[in-house]
Amino acid sequence: MAQALGPYTIPMLEAFPADVIFDEHIVDPEGRLIDRWRPGDDRPGIHRETLEWQPVPDVPPLLVDVAGLFAEVPEPE
Repeated sequence: MAQALGPYTIPMLEAFPADVIFDEHIVDPEGRLIDRWRPGDDRPGIHRETLEWQPVPDVPPLLVDVAGLFAEVPEPE
């Protein structure tokens, strides 16, 4: 599950059963990063360069170029 950071962002891992959500990804455009929460995490993984997501071991991972993604986004004012 992914969501954009905003004033009404709620932790989705608390709202859904653990067997429904593998990871929660929160996109922070101002910080130019993606937080990844996994069930049981006390703190998120913070990704500024790349993010690898592989919820199923026998399927190749999705690699996200986080730095490249935000290179296309204008700097916040």
